Amino acid sequence: MLNQKDEIALVKRFLHPAPRYTSYPSVGAWGIMGASHYEAALNRLESEAQALSLYIHLPFCERMCTFCACTAIANKNDTIVEHYLTLLLRELEHVAQITGRKRLLQIHLGGGTPTRLSPEQLERLGRTIWKYFDPDPSIEACAEIDPSATTNEHLEALKDIGFNRLSMGVQDFSPEIQEIIGRHQCLNKTEDLFSRARHLDFKSINIDIMYGLPAQTPEHLVHNANKVKALGADRVAIFPYAHVPKLKPQQKSFEQYALPSTYQRYEQFQSARNILQESSYCQIGMDHFALETDELSQALTQGILNRNFQGYTVLEPTALIGLGLSAISDIHGQYFQNAKRLGDYNKQIEEKNNATQRGYSLTPDDLIRREVIQRLMCHLDVSFEQLEQHQRVDALQYFQQELEELKVFAQHNLIVLSEHSIKVSELGRSFLMNIAKIFDAHAFPTSLMAGNGHA
Repeated sequence: MLNQKDEIALVKRFLHPAPRYTSYPSVGAWGIMGASHYEAALNRLESEAQALSLYIHLPFCERMCTFCACTAIANKNDTIVEHYLTLLLRELEHVAQITGRKRLLQIHLGGGTPTRLSPEQLERLGRTIWKYFDPDPSIEACAEIDPSATTNEHLEALKDIGFNRLSMGVQDFSPEIQEIIGRHQCLNKTEDLFSRARHLDFKSINIDIMYGLPAQTPEHLVHNANKVKALGADRVAIFPYAHVPKLKPQQKSFEQYALPSTYQRYEQFQSARNILQESSYCQIGMDHFALETDELSQALTQGILNRNFQGYTVLEPTALIGLGLSAISDIHGQYFQNAKRLGDYNKQIEEKNNATQRGYSLTPDDLIRREVIQRLMCHLDVSFEQLEQHQRVDALQYFQQELEELKVFAQHNLIVLSEHSIKVSELGRSFLMNIAKIFDAHAFPTSLMAGNGHA
């Protein structure tokens, strides 16, 4: 058990900005890629029997929360929302015509606020999906919901069209923090919505909370974790607030408050983590938690946990098709991203039913490094023997420089390094992205020896 002085020193030395590695390489390494490349990849799927996954981006919100760094649009104009849905369905139909009828293993509605659509619009989306695809018996169908913008009718519509999971964005239960971030959702509303979702028999309910927000303290995170525990969420994600006011101007309003330092953010996360781990939640990766009885926890124990753009999953990896504004597809070693500006997306779909603008084709080296990073982010270990079997490389030789850089992590008990494997310690979990970054050939180097960083 480290004392506070040693913790501060550790955070200052090792906890630096790093990608979340929902993909490797991260989006910053991608370049221009056109519609023809995407359609060629879709055409290759047509002859395959494997199931697919769908991500559908619904970017509209009634208002813009000040903390938000997502691709979201605050818009109360129902005509604009309806036009977007019409084009989204056109994109969906175009993809299905190329791939042919497939089973769907996973669907995720992300945003924005998916329930900015009316219940009737959600039902139309669902009918179109099942017009062209078939649900796998074990399908994971999840929708993100904002408690302040979701009604019982929304929940019923989602259930009626086959959704069995919900991800509820709470961020913080405290009224004073909600006031600062523009997130007005009274506790009774959140509790009632959660209860209604249980009554409708949604298979799994996740709750998102955040740390590092203006004026937040470890006490706020303890309060949040206790509320999540009391509700009985199946899964919990504790995300760090990303302060990027140059990209998201609404965040400039936070600068009148004291933003937590790197060490204070670390303290906040540990406060919530301790509550959850004492309450039958198992930590998944770095900042996700699941009840010990949840299939994610069981998959972790069995060594079969996977991770993709939609999060942690027990399902086998599949090709992922992204639909809508800024959506990302992952198809057999190629990434594709749709236009991120609404006008560009609308224009491209209207003209050619395809909104691809950026992408990346993984190299053999990328595939090797992606497996290492995936193993770290899911299982906190890398077996060199297993890597050699999968990728046909001598891991000790191939990663000679990276393993040398990792020695400093081992010296501080963040990992256990041997000639057979890398194993991340419990202490090292909070530095998982920084450990993974050592294997990132596209990342800007960070000097760990300099000891720089605001803690």
